[in-house]
Amino acid sequence: MSTGLPQGFELLRPCRQEAAEVAALIVEMEIAQEGEAETTTDDILRDWELIDTDQDAWLVRKHGKLAAYGAVETHPRGAVADGFVHPDATGRGVGRFLVRAMEARASELAHRGFVQNSVSLNDEAGQRLLEAEGYRPARRFLRMLVELDGSPVVPELPGITIRTLRFGEEAAFHSVVEGAFAAHWGHVPMTSGRWWARRAADGSDDISLFFVAERDGELVGEISCHAERFGVGYVTTLGVLPEARGLGIGRALLLRAFAAFWERGQSRVGLAVDADNETGATRVYEAAGMRLAFGAITFEKPLTGTVGM
Repeated sequence: MSTGLPQGFELLRPCRQEAAEVAALIVEMEIAQEGEAETTTDDILRDWELIDTDQDAWLVRKHGKLAAYGAVETHPRGAVADGFVHPDATGRGVGRFLVRAMEARASELAHRGFVQNSVSLNDEAGQRLLEAEGYRPARRFLRMLVELDGSPVVPELPGITIRTLRFGEEAAFHSVVEGAFAAHWGHVPMTSGRWWARRAADGSDDISLFFVAERDGELVGEISCHAERFGVGYVTTLGVLPEARGLGIGRALLLRAFAAFWERGQSRVGLAVDADNETGATRVYEAAGMRLAFGAITFEKPLTGTVGM
């Protein structure tokens, strides 16, 4: 296969033993662009459980040293691609190769919809590359983080109970997720069975870390968490039904999750938020003591069939 890589670079597929090396590459990029890092080897191994690394992931080496890594996976809107180029290998055409390789594979996997590719808000070169390849900025996302110094107090809300999800309530929980995110950018409705299967696939289906807000016997808010992701306790979803917003439910659920992490000995908690949403979520997180850690722009390009490399 003609890879289109610059001379001296070698294209390979990753194996499990190389996960730590991939994580180290991404950490170097994160530190260079953000001043701090979050990716761990466990994150890479977890990602690889969801894809076929023999077809959906790439390593690029030069003289044996890892110069770049890329991977693509299916997504309800099409496919998501992630590419990383070591600072020492930028400006050589490696990034362009990865973008095109991932897009071609995305077209094979999804056939329709969009391929998404995100880069740091601080990565101007990456943004220019994606725009040159026909991608357009679609959304800004922020990674937020809190470092707890004690167990937070969960506020009492009149007529509302904040509690752990119970077995048998999975379908009702999923219904709240769907209702809360129905108007969210990029949301694609999913059946309860498929939603929970995805949670199980990425190891975030421990319902002892799922909490709900109950009013008059009905669930009106939810928060689901991952015990550890990116080296921190991680909030996967936080949603409140439109008719129950403005009552402090989102903040109460968030603080309940913080308390659960503190009880488990985890003092650092993170999450991702759509900076362009209109629900005021970012303000809720800031009010709970969270700060901005990273920022990224998600670019999209329509999938129109297999792309030549």
